[in-house]
Amino acid sequence: MLKPMRIGFLGAGYVARRHAKALVEGDLAEVVGVVDPLLEARAEFGRVVSRPVDAYATVHDLLAQARPDAVWVCLPPDQRGEPELRLVELGVPFFAEKPLAVNLEVARDIATAVEQSGVTTAVGYHWRHLSGIRIAQEQLASRLVHLAVAQWHDGLPGQSWWATRERSGGQVVEQLTHLLDVCRLFMGEPVGLGGMEVARPTTAALSRGGDVPAATAGVVAFQNGGVASVSCSYAMHRRHRVQIELISDELSLVLSEEDLTVTGPGEVRRYSEEADVFSSEVQNFLEAIREGRPVVMSYAEALKSHELAVKLAEASRLPSPRG
Repeated sequence: MLKPMRIGFLGAGYVARRHAKALVEGDLAEVVGVVDPLLEARAEFGRVVSRPVDAYATVHDLLAQARPDAVWVCLPPDQRGEPELRLVELGVPFFAEKPLAVNLEVARDIATAVEQSGVTTAVGYHWRHLSGIRIAQEQLASRLVHLAVAQWHDGLPGQSWWATRERSGGQVVEQLTHLLDVCRLFMGEPVGLGGMEVARPTTAALSRGGDVPAATAGVVAFQNGGVASVSCSYAMHRRHRVQIELISDELSLVLSEEDLTVTGPGEVRRYSEEADVFSSEVQNFLEAIREGRPVVMSYAEALKSHELAVKLAEASRLPSPRG
């Protein structure tokens, strides 16, 4: 029987806890340390893994004292860069939650370092692990997607950093990026884009001192000749509609994290989501380290979706005539 891998965590927030839970419930690894300045977050992290976890002040302390075999990087986007580069320097495999960084050049520097070092990495674009994605790929194997309609209409997340654009990158970069990634998967690379954002945050975000636009809408043209209409808003009190529709000749596929609906001539088929995407991400990454298997979402591939999200967010901020 394989010895459990030793895993360290940078960040102990909600997403980190979901990954840690998948690790320990599957008996896939031992969580040996965490770096997070918030005592409450560390305590909740310990409850999730059913035991106290040693806390360290810095990534340097974690690596030197806990000696993990791999590290999960679940830090806010504005804290990226130095930790990943340190991991690459020491040859420590890491799983990075998205977004990759607020500053695009930081993400590009990390990608270059990863490529030059050959260190194993993966990124948390978890929609790639949906069983609905695999079914959609089968349905569209010999078809062109003409139109994608992507909607991420949600509530304001609870993280303190999320509502501030300089810290999170904004909703396009932090959430809509998942659906932009699905567009890339089925339509190829982007060849043109444009957008517009609402020039105000929501009341809830404003009460936190936030400045992330309440809504953004955009259009992206892709390599296959198709186009995508994309939108995001966090103005609702909770998750309202998070889905993407892919339209081909006489075929519509509507994909969410809960199910896939396929509509064709005279029939409608619904497939409930079967995958536990966090467990799938964890298992895929650990197998890549142990057995050299390819990861579903490499850092290099994730960078392409991140770049698209950043460019769309930037284009949406440009002055434009209003009707």
